[in-house]
Amino acid sequence: MTLEEIEALAARLSDDGLAEIERETGGIRVLLKRGGAVAAPAAAPVAEVPERTVVKTAEFGVLRLVHPQRSAPEVSVGDRVEAGDYVAFVEAAGQLVPVVAETSGTVAEVLGEDGALVGYAAAVVALD
Repeated sequence: MTLEEIEALAARLSDDGLAEIERETGGIRVLLKRGGAVAAPAAAPVAEVPERTVVKTAEFGVLRLVHPQRSAPEVSVGDRVEAGDYVAFVEAAGQLVPVVAETSGTVAEVLGEDGALVGYAAAVVALD
């Protein structure tokens, strides 16, 4: 992990008002904690959808339903999604981490909001 990557984590910790941030890359683990009480922004709620498969984030950061180099969302209601397809991205420490569908299905509902701060396992898309 480079000094620039650590500085980016520290900036994210400060800018987003997080109490701590952790990243592991190439066998190096970095954990940054803020001293004192911190009011962190509320993460997007995890929606519960019965009888549906919910595609969730595996990373915390800013949810991006539209890739920065594209004009349309990765998926929309009614789209067919195959296992392994990207349905969105999470922007974390300057990187875009794909949100990947683990199963196939049809997009029944887009649960996440573009630009929302999300935590681990935040619901993004519901599949039928």
